[in-house]
Amino acid sequence: MLENNDILSEILLRVDPGCIFNYILVSKRWLELITSPYFQQVYLKRWYIKGCHLKVIGFLVYNLPYVDNSRPYPSPPAVQLLPTSKFGRDINRSKFMGHAGYFIAATSDGFILSGKHPQRYYVCNPITKQRMQLPQPPVLHMDVAIAILSCDKEERVFDTQERMKNFEVMYAESNFFDEPDDNTVSIHTFSSLTGQWYTSTLSCSTPFSLCRGVGTVARGFVYWMARVGCVPYFAAFDTKSINDTGRITLIMKPWSTMDSWFTSHKELPSYLGVSSEGFLQYAAIHYRGELCIWVLSDDNFEGQTDFDAQGTRWRVCYKIDIFSMMMGNSAVLSACHIEIGRRTPFVFVAFVPGKSDSVFLRCEEYFFIYQYLSQKLERIHYDLDNYSFPFARQRDRCHGLYHPFTVSGAWPSSPL
Repeated sequence: MLENNDILSEILLRVDPGCIFNYILVSKRWLELITSPYFQQVYLKRWYIKGCHLKVIGFLVYNLPYVDNSRPYPSPPAVQLLPTSKFGRDINRSKFMGHAGYFIAATSDGFILSGKHPQRYYVCNPITKQRMQLPQPPVLHMDVAIAILSCDKEERVFDTQERMKNFEVMYAESNFFDEPDDNTVSIHTFSSLTGQWYTSTLSCSTPFSLCRGVGTVARGFVYWMARVGCVPYFAAFDTKSINDTGRITLIMKPWSTMDSWFTSHKELPSYLGVSSEGFLQYAAIHYRGELCIWVLSDDNFEGQTDFDAQGTRWRVCYKIDIFSMMMGNSAVLSACHIEIGRRTPFVFVAFVPGKSDSVFLRCEEYFFIYQYLSQKLERIHYDLDNYSFPFARQRDRCHGLYHPFTVSGAWPSSPL
């Protein structure tokens, strides 16, 4: 038996997140070690995870007129939640989402950035029923690129009361429909610590246009969709040094240079997420019914050019053949009365937060989680709870209508 806690800690730090909590049953000593605050902090930092035991509260339903940028409603419907858990049903019954505005701008581990575009934004925590209204942005734009960043996720990983007090919201104008003729962009940042907006000007060596939409935050970098001419890129900047360097790095999307996958630069449905190592990951669906997932292998932009025209930072992580996936999970699909075929409309919904081998998928009105390593398709059951939700057809850009609302479960504590 090991007597040295340092040796035992080093061994347990190498255990996969999927089974680390099983070891609390070994002995009282192991329980006290794993549940200690120091071990929790070191373990989460080493594995770059926000917590194990991810809980799917439900799926946020985006308002189609806002997603498609069509004419605004005189009185838009409130944001809706398709509940998949007791938490989700309780949120709907409390009618909290009715006070969150009529569109979802972004989500971040249990928090929702929502509002009434373009003047009013809220940061909400539906679990604790907290809501903070942000001051009006210094400059109002109809088309915006936006992102939310939790600033102390390592120090207080599960303390939602404190994290509600420490976040930042990034806001910039989208000029996607204009020809790229400017290599600078003004980014407005709201800090919950000061309660104020401040503006920074970032530049790049190449003129570019920001795309309208939600950014992804990975390892302190914000990634927004952008384009140079007709070619799509990611615009990345470091939130920790936004006032020091004032620089944006453009990174080409990985499929833009892969002729074996795409015969042109035509934009196809694509999605962003964060890998299990904390890096940006990207998914795109090929017209042959294949889903490819790439991971950004290097986000060290110091001393390098701010225009990556080759897309060499990407590595292919997984390739998923949708038809083969259906054939291997025929029993699950048969129970849903889904016909297996090349034209079956499976749609990518989102990455499972903090994982590279698990994704959310949807087919018609059914939601699933697919795990690449086990090749298992698991249905996610939801409860309409006297609500009706729009299930758009694939040609109606339905990949943008739903977003999983997830939270990380608490790290176990010792009763001793």
